[in-house]
Amino acid sequence: MKLPQGFGAYVANIGIKDNSQDLTLVVAESACVASGVFTQSRFAGPSVVVSRENIADNSARAVVVISKMQMSQQVPKA
Repeated sequence: MKLPQGFGAYVANIGIKDNSQDLTLVVAESACVASGVFTQSRFAGPSVVVSRENIADNSARAVVVISKMQMSQQVPKA
């Protein structure tokens, strides 16, 4: 997958379950307009709370995905 100019990606195995790639980091050279959709639960986990705080100003420079989903295995190593 080719990324837009000004973006980079890193994919790695961090040992969640097996030896497959389970971490994806997509980074922009500068802050970008961003938004997020989060659970409405009053008992949201710490990662949701931190993500809400980090995106409150509608900008971001990076996205971290920790997953065993197919998506994280489609981004080429940088």
